[in-house]
Amino acid sequence: MYQSTLGFQLPLMPRSSLRTISLLVSLGAMLTTAVFPVLAETACDELPIKGSVQPAKSPLEIEMLARSAEEFGPRPCAQTLTVLRSDTICLDRLTVPSLWWTKVQFAEKLVQDWLAYPASSVRSARIDLVVQNASWRQLTYVDRYKFLTQFGTVARQYGYNVRVFNSQGRCLAAYTCDFSAATDTAPRCEVSLTTPGVVVTQTR
Repeated sequence: MYQSTLGFQLPLMPRSSLRTISLLVSLGAMLTTAVFPVLAETACDELPIKGSVQPAKSPLEIEMLARSAEEFGPRPCAQTLTVLRSDTICLDRLTVPSLWWTKVQFAEKLVQDWLAYPASSVRSARIDLVVQNASWRQLTYVDRYKFLTQFGTVARQYGYNVRVFNSQGRCLAAYTCDFSAATDTAPRCEVSLTTPGVVVTQTR
């Protein structure tokens, strides 16, 4: 018998049983990490951004994606909206930013939804794209780069930056521009994206 520090008498266990318990605990920890991955403290921290242009740090607002269509569907947009979803359609003017044609052309099955945040006194304008994780993982680096630059170029025309997330809120890529320094030429933009085993940052 073994006398514990709390006064309980516990039976001694053979070493083989202890090794089995230790293995089961380790396996459980591994499975927990696989099923419930630990996300970065702030969005896109896993992307090493080398330049001065930084993507927004706020996490993906997953709860916005789950809200009813009545909250984001067709409506008058005379007043400035704080956030637009893919199903937001302005009845009194053009919906800005508009990504539907870009989705139909290049990512019909890849893009699940998006959230667009117009510029305000506390944030730059940005679009958070949500993609299907399984489909994203099947893309090559070239395909991911093409996807990001296609949406990034369209968003840039509206003055928006782009971040790409999976539905669990993990940041997969970012297309970030320095609009404050833009003059008559296109703003300097950085492309940061992940590819199996590699993270790439390029300046365009």
